[in-house]
Amino acid sequence: MHPILFSVHIFGREIAIYSYGVLAAIGIALGWYCALLSARRYKEVSPDILEGFLFVSILAGIAGSHWLYMLQYPYEVDNWMKEFLWIFGSGRVWYGGLFSALLAGGLYLKVKGQSLLRFFDLVSPCIALAHSVGRIGCFFNGCCYGLPSDRLGIYLPALGQKLIPTQLISSVGLLIIFLILLVVRRRYGIGKGKIVGFYMLLYGLFRFGVEFLRYDLVPTYMGLRFSQWLSLGLVTCGIILLLWKRE
Repeated sequence: MHPILFSVHIFGREIAIYSYGVLAAIGIALGWYCALLSARRYKEVSPDILEGFLFVSILAGIAGSHWLYMLQYPYEVDNWMKEFLWIFGSGRVWYGGLFSALLAGGLYLKVKGQSLLRFFDLVSPCIALAHSVGRIGCFFNGCCYGLPSDRLGIYLPALGQKLIPTQLISSVGLLIIFLILLVVRRRYGIGKGKIVGFYMLLYGLFRFGVEFLRYDLVPTYMGLRFSQWLSLGLVTCGIILLLWKRE
């Protein structure tokens, strides 16, 4: 669609500024700001520890999303060591970033002696917000596209046909999930695992459905895409958290 936002000349070299990177950065910034605003409302969360948690989680998420992309699309990797070490390279898979961020952020909170559920409940709506903006970057980049459709599709010059804009569908769906989670968080507060549970349930179900509209080449197992199996796992974890009676 419009993968390169603009180019700049520095010391005689032309450097391209990519739409995906810019929108991903905007999404991360909005998510970070959302989390800090939330910490002001819920005083039991330390802003200093929250910032450390966000930094560790985001860095791990960037690495994990790239590493899972390498595993999912091994035929696109020329130099494994270079791609493994340069985590800011092209190619991302959301679930790799999500699970890596949860693991690294959880370990950080454990070291700091903090409640995992309290922090995860706090930031879950902000994750959905950041992801919503990032999906717009996918649209401009021309990746993560949907099935061919003359009626519902948008013309992608690089592919020469009209395709369902699953990126924009995902962006709108994630924005709705963000708003739902804000309402749920006001109802339950934080620290009980309800908010992160609802996030896992809602996003897992939504992503599972959207994958049926996707047209890009991804591995399938037993008739379902790899991301759909991960979505089912996320839904299962969400249901467990929602049913877990925590005093």
